Parts: sequence; C-alpha cells; structure tokens
Amino acid sequence: MKILFSVEDLFVVEPLGLMQLIAIAKKLGHQCYFAAYKDKKFFSLFKKIKPDMVAISIMSISDRSSKEIIKKIKRYNPDTFVLVGGPHPTYYPDFIKNSLADAICVGEGDEAFADILQALTRNKSIQKIANIYTRNSQNPPRPLVENLDKLPFPDRDLIYQNSELGRMKLKSFMATRGCPYDCSYCFNNAYKKLYRGKGKILRRRSVESLIEEIEWVQANYPLEIIRFGDDNFVEGETEWLEEFVRKYSQRIKLPFYCLLRPNVVTPRLAKLLKKAGCVSVATSIETGNERLRSQLLNRLVTDKQIISACKILVKNGIKTYTNIMLGLPETTINDELDSIKLAVRSKTTCAAFTIFTPFPGTALYNYCQEKNYLSNTKAPVFPRSTTDRSILNCFTEKEKDIQKNLMLLGTLAVGSKILRKPILNWLIYWPPNKLFFYLSFLVRNYYYYCHIWPMSLDFWQFLKTVKLVLKHDRRYIE
Repeated sequence: MKILFSVEDLFVVEPLGLMQLIAIAKKLGHQCYFAAYKDKKFFSLFKKIKPDMVAISIMSISDRSSKEIIKKIKRYNPDTFVLVGGPHPTYYPDFIKNSLADAICVGEGDEAFADILQALTRNKSIQKIANIYTRNSQNPPRPLVENLDKLPFPDRDLIYQNSELGRMKLKSFMATRGCPYDCSYCFNNAYKKLYRGKGKILRRRSVESLIEEIEWVQANYPLEIIRFGDDNFVEGETEWLEEFVRKYSQRIKLPFYCLLRPNVVTPRLAKLLKKAGCVSVATSIETGNERLRSQLLNRLVTDKQIISACKILVKNGIKTYTNIMLGLPETTINDELDSIKLAVRSKTTCAAFTIFTPFPGTALYNYCQEKNYLSNTKAPVFPRSTTDRSILNCFTEKEKDIQKNLMLLGTLAVGSKILRKPILNWLIYWPPNKLFFYLSFLVRNYYYYCHIWPMSLDFWQFLKTVKLVLKHDRRYIE
C-alpha cells in the first residue's frame, strides 16, 4: 500500500507518535510518504502518488482544519481510505460521525495500525479490530503495550528529509508513556478510564533502548541539545535514573531539557540530572493561586514546593522554565497577577504563558459545561490554540483583552524588573496589538533558544528557525 502520513503543521517538536506509525508501516513493507496538510505541497504530492491511505494525526485544535482536508481528499478521490488518530479522536470519538474519515484509532495505535494495514491489504473487514471505530462499529482498546522496548524506534528519516526539522539541532525523545497524575485540565483522567484494567498506565523504556535511539540520531542528523518530552521525566531518585546518568554522560555527552513535577525535585535529584548533562527543566506553576491549583486543577503542588524546586535547580546550574495558564474558570485579574508574583519569587529563568483551553474529554471541560461557561454546550467547542482569547463566557471582553496581553507580555514582566511595573500597571490594559505580539515573539524565542534550548546557529539557520516559529505563531496574532 501507498500511505500518505500527515499532521496539520510542523513545529520545532517532532510528531513522535506519527513517526512511530511510519516505522511500523515501513517494517510491514508499505510505501510511506509525508506532507503536512497545511502545506501547499500536500495536494500536489497526493495527486502525484495517489495513495491508498491517508493517515492523519490530529489534536483538538485541528478539528475544523482536519475535517476540511478530509473533505478535499474525498472530493478528489472517494476511494482513498482516511484513517485518523491522535489525541483528538481518542477523547472525542464522535469525530467519526462528524467527518468523512473512514475510521479513527482510539488510544495507542501501534498494534491497531498494524492490524488495519494487514486487513486492508488482504481486503478483509476492519470492523472488529480493537481500538478502531468506524460508523458501524466501536471496538474497545486492547491492553497497553507494556514492553516499550519491543516497538521500533520512531522513523525520523521521512519527516526529517521532507522538512526543516532534520536540520534543527534540537531533537525530541520520549523515555516513557503515560502519567500517574490526575490534573483536571489534562486528558489523563479520560485516558485512565479508557484503559482501566488494560495494564499499567506509566511505562518506561529501558535506558539502553533510549540511549541507542539517541546514538542513531546523533550519528545521522545534526544534534546539539536533546528535549525529553515526557510529562514527568523521572519520578525520583531511582535505579533507572542512576543508570541513565551513567550511560548518558559516557555515551551521549550532550545537554538536555526535560519536564519535572516540582514535588519530585530534591537536591540529590538535581545533582544527578546536572551530572548527566541537564541544562534546563520545565516545572509548571499553572496558577499562582494555591487553592485553585489544588481544588480546581487537582494539581497537588504547593507554592513552597514550586519555589523550592526552582531554587534547587538553579543552585545546581539548571535553568528553569515555568508555564502559567491564564483565564482559568472563576479567576480574577488579581489571580493572574499572583501567578506573575509567584514566578518572580521562584526566580524562574523563563515564565511562559498560555490561555486556558478546555479540551473535550478533560474533567475541567466537563466542569465548564456544568457551570455553563461555554457558549454552546450542545456541541463541543474546539479552540484553535492555547494562545487564543478565552472561550469562557464567565469573563468580560475587557478581561479577555487583559489575559491576552498578559499572555504576550508576561514573560518580559517576569524577566525584567525595570519593565515589570509599566507592563502590569499600564500596558496590559491597552487593546491587544501587533506590537505586543512581535515583542512577545522576540522575548520568548530569546529565552527559548539562548537559555532553555541553547544551540549554535549560523545566520541562515537562525533565519530558517525564525521563519519556522513565526509561521506557526502568526496564526494566533489576533
């Protein structure tokens, strides 16, 4: 079969899940192609290769655009089989009813994808394949893959050789699958319900498997800094971490970035990470209101733990990146300013801001529905970005303007003591504008590429990186 893989767009972080499926398809002997469907080249490639299948991975922010591209595919060739997977169809399986897709994959798709390829190749029915939904069948998920080492490494060649990502000196890897926590804004609650009784939610690759994958990428593509994209890279001072520190520092010897919960950070953990090569850690604040963090977000992390974690990391020479969500339901502007204050107290290197997005399938989305904070409660609401204006009706338009400005100027307010007062006392009350957007773009990317993901770029590489990031961000300028 000829399979055209696609996502809405490419950014600096690779679509590792799609890369995993490409590896599986290649192993089964299928011809694989890739193009982002927002790219003008998508349909020229589609018409040229005439694929038997288009496999699209989508997130909820891509709901509308993915439905449009599927319509165009079906209009051009109704016989092209369209399979959709990723977070969105997993937590909103009604996508199969509201689009022209032939099937969706719910949950982890490694084994289901192999099964559906074999069934289509042999002209057999797909109606009883676990994890696969069609308009006529809904099949429960199979048990989770427990031994992640048995899966092939994500195939990077296809995407790296057809995009700027191959030349980027930052590459992403995953050491785990699953998360043990139950934050209300995250899909994890629904994920756990989906897979209840189907296996251990948190699974970890062996250190050797992870190191071998990194070594392969290091030998074949430019690589200066590594991003570990796991929800929580480690859960404490474990034997796995000690083995990782030993092998990574001996065989890879590159700086890396990872994500950690503040409550797991200890002086010894920080020292081990630093010894391995860790240069930066993301450890989220989410909100400066401890009550909201605990009761609304079900994120049981205290202000004291956040401040302590950041100070421990900085003391060990590790820079910190903290994310803050603005526009949480029932928050006030004073709550948003408290988040700024907590970021300042934490002495974080870079504070990043997003606007709360209630994604269907999460506990907090259900809460917003119950409280009638969503204008249209009969149909799911899919915002296009976590940098969009709030879609909650519990805020006035003026409050949404202030949230937008804090999202754009918050990083600078936290990082600059001189500009903090003018921003918080004056500028955030202006109408959002393009000047704020471009200032935000410059400030955030200065922090990202000079402090959080430091890498050397020559002039042309710098321009290409700026173009890639600006192309992604400009869609959300309004």
